[in-house]
Amino acid sequence: CSSDLEEKMKDIFPDAEIEQNESVFSLKHKNLNLEDTKQILKITQNTAGELAGGSTNIDINTSQKNFIFFKKYFYRIDLDLNSIQGVENLELIFKIIHPNKATLTNKNNSKLEISKNLLIWNLNQGQVNSLEFSFWSINKLLIGISTILIIIVLAYLLRLYRFKLGTDLPQLPSK
Repeated sequence: CSSDLEEKMKDIFPDAEIEQNESVFSLKHKNLNLEDTKQILKITQNTAGELAGGSTNIDINTSQKNFIFFKKYFYRIDLDLNSIQGVENLELIFKIIHPNKATLTNKNNSKLEISKNLLIWNLNQGQVNSLEFSFWSINKLLIGISTILIIIVLAYLLRLYRFKLGTDLPQLPSK
């Protein structure tokens, strides 16, 4: 079953890094935006569900709040594993890599490890697993534009006041 999953996933995602050994199946796909990530998760979930003879449902809700120089992203992930029950030696782990340290919104999740920019979520079979988290991100473009504008204004003011004050250098005689 797992080699069938690996073959199907390689056909669907030829650029992804897929690793498999006896007990672990790992699919790594780098530099994805949120919409691509949702699409890949849906395809993975449907493919695994077909091969396992059950179905699962994943729902990802996102929102963001914009502040002047920062953005705060909010995520809620619901993964329905009700159809996967009683499978021995099945450990489901969901790893999320994000740009900055995440803060949990829902503190009820005991099967969660957080380190720097990685969330490791151990899923439970036969139930709906939920995760809510948020993280901050810097608006690099706005900070860059603001820095350039400040430098331009400072250079202009320096030039303006320097000419108003004059210099103590001797003047060359004019003809």
